[in-house]
Amino acid sequence: MTARPWAAPYTVLMTSTSAEPFTLPRTLIFLAPLWLIGSWILSIGLRQPIHPSTATYTPAVQMMLQCVLVGLIVAWPLYRLSQAPARHPIRQTVVDVLALAVLVQFVVWPLRIFTVWPVVRVLAIDLAMLGWLALAGAVVAAAIGTARPGPRHLAMLVCATMPVLGPTLAWVLLLLGMQAPGLMQLSPMVHVGSIGEGAGGVVRSSHWAMVTLVFLAAAGAWIGLAVSYVAKMNDAGTGGRAAEGASARWSGEPAADLSGAPSGGPSEGASGERDSRGA
Repeated sequence: MTARPWAAPYTVLMTSTSAEPFTLPRTLIFLAPLWLIGSWILSIGLRQPIHPSTATYTPAVQMMLQCVLVGLIVAWPLYRLSQAPARHPIRQTVVDVLALAVLVQFVVWPLRIFTVWPVVRVLAIDLAMLGWLALAGAVVAAAIGTARPGPRHLAMLVCATMPVLGPTLAWVLLLLGMQAPGLMQLSPMVHVGSIGEGAGGVVRSSHWAMVTLVFLAAAGAWIGLAVSYVAKMNDAGTGGRAAEGASARWSGEPAADLSGAPSGGPSEGASGERDSRGA
């Protein structure tokens, strides 16, 4: 068999890339609780109020939710996008989102101790935060797989402007003589804050509609990422088979038959043996 020295590095590279171990985001798991503790100290503080009541704690709880949203929508994407390119961007982002989503549960649901929010209102706040987190995660997953600065800077810009997008659009339309207060909900800060400002056990239909819209946008973004990833993997597989066939042609060897049919070597040897006996 003719040696193919140029094919060996390609095979080793593909094997080492596919066999690379996947590690958990230990740094993120360590930093996220520190962000939550800092949000608690900044909004609620370490000392108990002189007259503790739900009316006293509710504004502080609202401020804490805003701080947590800044960490989910802005701080985490900037942290992830400032690191080296990820070899598995979708899987890495999914693990990050799941870790942050679990931490959100430990923040949102205990807030019922300090407020009079019923279960349905806390559920709406929880779903709203998870929906915006999933949407920001789709932006992160689309950019952390490349080393080009353009897509990374664009993703950073999108995540940094997401909290102020709705108020900015509403302000621009107000300057043009048009009023669109519903655009204010296109901001995770305003959306979650408006849900927490309500009273009673009924959440307005506009809030639920916005939660549904955010989840649909996040689902569409993740489906688009999955489709593009599958197409990219198919293109990479086609390119690898083409490179193998080209190397076989250069070496003068027949390309491997994927159907499993035997090559003509054995039959040719048998015919040669018959010819030698006949002679």
